[in-house]
Amino acid sequence: MEAYGRECSMFSNPVPGCRGWHLHCVNTNIGSTAELMAPSTFTYAQNDAEDQIEVVSSSASDTTQYVTVWGIDNGGKKIKEKMGPLTGATVVLSSATFRYVENAYMDTEAAGTVTVQDEDNNLIAEIEIGSLNTGIAQHFNGEDESYISYFRAGMWGRSKRAINFELRWYPDDADSLDAGDGFEVLDRIMVGGGYDCDERTYNQSPAPSIYPMPIGPLPAGGWICVYATGVDGDTCNGWCTLQGFDRHVG
Repeated sequence: MEAYGRECSMFSNPVPGCRGWHLHCVNTNIGSTAELMAPSTFTYAQNDAEDQIEVVSSSASDTTQYVTVWGIDNGGKKIKEKMGPLTGATVVLSSATFRYVENAYMDTEAAGTVTVQDEDNNLIAEIEIGSLNTGIAQHFNGEDESYISYFRAGMWGRSKRAINFELRWYPDDADSLDAGDGFEVLDRIMVGGGYDCDERTYNQSPAPSIYPMPIGPLPAGGWICVYATGVDGDTCNGWCTLQGFDRHVG
């Protein structure tokens, strides 16, 4: 399973005072109901109350890894905290209070599954064995305004189905807890479908959406994400890549 997300600082046309970001996600179980693109190995659940968070491994042998968690703090600002080293199956508690969790990244591979959870042990996200991050297709901009410069999506496997990928913008990041409305679709990619015979092996990836004039500014306090829907059936395999940058407006 491939999943990737990180902060980056290089663009073909660097913008002074901006910080770039890059997200990549794979989901091998995209169903007929719109869902946030996230690895299918766990059921992602956003933090539903401001709280300190915990990281913990399923293996007692994981005692050297550090996990950096990105998100929004209880003041509505972007935050990242480097937590660790891991103490195996004993939780490591954050010093900061998180309102929302965006993604988590680990410095070296772990023997076990690493879980990000709240203090009541409710799962938020996981870093599965063999991966280094949670790989969720979302970005909170906190106190900054955001611009989107690149969006691409594709699918693979054996199927005669299709996937509809939506690049969504929610002006209120609280909608990450209830994403059914309050959003604008900024772009859309439809992949696959159109077959009237038996299933076929395929690997489809349309040309990426590269915006010479980046989409934005998207005001502070919002949530950018990719949602996917499997058309005419369940269990589609899909991936997406999203890039953009934030500019501080304070």
